[in-house]
Amino acid sequence: MRPGLVALRAAGPAAVLALASAADAAYADDPAAGAGARITATVTPAAATPGGDVDVRVEGCDGAAGTVRSAAFVADAELSGRTGEGGPLHGDTTVKSGLASGTYQVTVVCGGRDHHDAGHVQVSPTAPPSPHAPVRAGGGGAAPLAAEAPSVAEQGPGTRHTVIGLVLAAVAAVAVALRSTRRRRGPGTD
Repeated sequence: MRPGLVALRAAGPAAVLALASAADAAYADDPAAGAGARITATVTPAAATPGGDVDVRVEGCDGAAGTVRSAAFVADAELSGRTGEGGPLHGDTTVKSGLASGTYQVTVVCGGRDHHDAGHVQVSPTAPPSPHAPVRAGGGGAAPLAAEAPSVAEQGPGTRHTVIGLVLAAVAAVAVALRSTRRRRGPGTD
């Protein structure tokens, strides 16, 4: 059997496996796939006080309603307010009075499923200090929220990047295999 044909036959299954695993990864991260959808909950203010009101914003739910619950909340927060396809849901609730300081996990219920650890609420017995002078421009009230949001670098490559990388790796493997078989045959042999 010709070395080039052997190389192609060996690289073919590797390419098929790479593409199949990439398709599985794409399905797992696809919000339409249901189980792989990433549901996130953001609680505002970032540091809540016992007895204080909080707003909850949820991203990633397919439906137009849902619920957010936590051991820190007096009652579940009912979610609503979708503003378009894929828009966030919003709700509000109150933190329990007399609650100990700490970080409490938030569970989102939407699409008929519980999404545990979708976010957290930080409870502190003292409120963040109010400014006694004008606040410097440039960050506003969104600065603490932006500081908590993971950057693109922290999130890592997405599904599309993973698929492209696996396909390029399979193509490179085939190219290397073909080149090495041509070198072994030497010039003038066929």
